[in-house]
Amino acid sequence: MSHVGPIQEMYDHSNYENNFFVLMGFLNGTYYALSKKERRDLVLTQLKKYYGSIVDEYDGYFEVVWRNEPCTYQAYQKHIVPHQNNGHQLYQAAYMDGRLIIAGSETSTQFPGYMEGAVSSALSVTDLIIS
Repeated sequence: MSHVGPIQEMYDHSNYENNFFVLMGFLNGTYYALSKKERRDLVLTQLKKYYGSIVDEYDGYFEVVWRNEPCTYQAYQKHIVPHQNNGHQLYQAAYMDGRLIIAGSETSTQFPGYMEGAVSSALSVTDLIIS
């Protein structure tokens, strides 16, 4: 987690054998207006602060700007506080006679909006399905 630089949240997705290395991160939403090259350069600069010049040996940079995806962004007029409805009790119930269960990081009552929340949600939904 960081409050400095474009990457606010970053995760190590290296494999168990330690021969495949990937970092995945979430950028501050204000960076959507920059070009992909500008975002990449800022990301690499931030990573160099932590890992040094080895960052220059990266194999690839891939990104998704969620704001540009048709099903993940809704325009709004007022500032939306992050995580304000996460873990809401409406997400905890099964609907349509148990045929619809809402799951995901934002639905979790523990660590909502974060990767740990996604794991917690998966466990909760598993319990709903099994019971």
